[in-house]
Amino acid sequence: MKTGIIFIISFFIVTSGIAQWSLKTSGTTSNLEDVHFPSSTIGYAVGEAGTILKSTDAGETWTAVTSGTNNYLHGVYFLDVNVGFAVGDDIMIKTSDGGVSWNPVSLPVTVDFKDVEFIDNLVGFCVGYNGTILKTTDGGITWVQKNSDCDRYLAKIHFPSPNVGYAVSKGYNSNFIKTTDGGETWMNDTIDANLVYGSFEGVYFIDENSGIIGSWYISGLVKTADGGANWSDVSGASTPDIYSIDFANDQVGFAVGLSGLVLTTTDGGNNWTPETVASAGTLNTVLALNATDVIAVGEGGVIIKNSNATSGLKKLELNASIYPNPIHEQCTVLLTEESIQSINVIDLSGKLVHHFDGNNSSSQTIGLSDLINGIYLIHIHTQNGVLVKKVEIQ
Repeated sequence: MKTGIIFIISFFIVTSGIAQWSLKTSGTTSNLEDVHFPSSTIGYAVGEAGTILKSTDAGETWTAVTSGTNNYLHGVYFLDVNVGFAVGDDIMIKTSDGGVSWNPVSLPVTVDFKDVEFIDNLVGFCVGYNGTILKTTDGGITWVQKNSDCDRYLAKIHFPSPNVGYAVSKGYNSNFIKTTDGGETWMNDTIDANLVYGSFEGVYFIDENSGIIGSWYISGLVKTADGGANWSDVSGASTPDIYSIDFANDQVGFAVGLSGLVLTTTDGGNNWTPETVASAGTLNTVLALNATDVIAVGEGGVIIKNSNATSGLKKLELNASIYPNPIHEQCTVLLTEESIQSINVIDLSGKLVHHFDGNNSSSQTIGLSDLINGIYLIHIHTQNGVLVKKVEIQ
């Protein structure tokens, strides 16, 4: 067996209190791509084949509304409970009556649009294919194309302030774009490919300088504290594919992605606690209604909600090690202050590939020689919760 350096890591415990996600009945099997709530109770979700759903009870129940299109819808944003926009493949539509009727919006260019966001009731943006950025200053009546300084498929846009905004793109280029003049001009910038290199779709900035970008394919989470000049890896114990990021406030945030992944932070994005919602499948978008009420939507019409999302998080940190890592045939799990009750090994599709009963001690060696090379998540169950660590099999 190969030898290796012992990696000492700092875990956050996920206690049973956090695992309170409930699956809601959406009434559709179409993929859902985005969700937005203009009020605490009224919300809309959009997706495949022109699907639009509406909730009037904070996401507990959902009803389909007629969109008037079969185009794939990727983004939705409402100015209030009545006036909203949805964008998708070659289309933008608008409602002024709470989703009862929708009408196409005239645009200066026809491309696949991925996201729409408003800064206030007048100023808004939508982004999409070939670096397209459209801006409105009259509440969405007219839209003007802006030079994005890129030719990629822009996937997500976010403005932490009226002047400063960021957008990220699909593709494997480690690029993002930034504006400091309210979206009139944009600057193209790059994150070190050695730090994160994948397809960017998740972006959220807490303020003009502090923000998080998530990636998939070659997955990761990176954070900047200086407006994108420098970035640091905050993936921690888990780096599965990330598709969406949202914050309830400057400390509490959530990220979602492949195979029911949910990550939670309570310290502004410096540390993230991973959790897998087994019934969810791939989650495309997460929305934090507040610090505890969170909704996520995804493939196959999945809608999940957690009304107790952060109450189960303990700020207790443990010293732990898994060695060697990378792993050849077997590895040893070593904890301090905790006893191992069981160990699960999960592949990146979310499939359980190994289960080991614990020995009620702080150290246990497990054999993994039958696994193919790749990245896996080791879930270590203790009396106080579950510890999650990413490992590599070689």
